[in-house]
Amino acid sequence: MRYYDTAIKNEIHEQDPDKVPATAIPMTDARVSAFFQELPANHQLTFDSDNLPIISEIPPPTTEEQAALDAEVILSNRRTEYPDIGDQLDDLYKAGAFSSTMTATLKAVKDKYPKE
Repeated sequence: MRYYDTAIKNEIHEQDPDKVPATAIPMTDARVSAFFQELPANHQLTFDSDNLPIISEIPPPTTEEQAALDAEVILSNRRTEYPDIGDQLDDLYKAGAFSSTMTATLKAVKDKYPKE
């Protein structure tokens, strides 16, 4: 069993509480001090098979992943700028079809954030 004592910033190892007493690795140990540092940009914290922290660089996204991220940004930008769905439905009900003003509003948002 392993846990991290954040008050004293020691890593406590307990192999078998009945046989071996717990030992503490001091904060100066690189494995433990790395756990308490702020992660650099584009890095992630993972753990090895011994449950020790490993800081590794996040690989850049592939072309397909970047395209999916870009598409999500476009959709998110559109969602925030489209008129409320209630307003769109109200306009549809009142006009019998989309009015020219609502159509122009929706087209302006689509033109501002075009799908590539």
